[in-house]
Amino acid sequence: MSDTKDTCCETTNTSKTFYWLLAGVVAGAAAAVLLAPKSGRDTREQLGGWWRTTRSKLRWNRTEDTDTQKEEQEDLVGA
Repeated sequence: MSDTKDTCCETTNTSKTFYWLLAGVVAGAAAAVLLAPKSGRDTREQLGGWWRTTRSKLRWNRTEDTDTQKEEQEDLVGA
């Protein structure tokens, strides 16, 4: 029975550790935004530019992968 207790407690401690880690990450991100040397507008513009660039890269890669898959399928079918 002690094996079950130890396993239970280890799982609980791991879960608590994960939640504390998550809380620390959120608190750190909030502090970084609040204490940043740039204005809110500049930060939003920078994040928006990063997001647009990343999104366009992801779309480009997805389109390229789709074209490659289409060509491979056509080769298999013999079209």
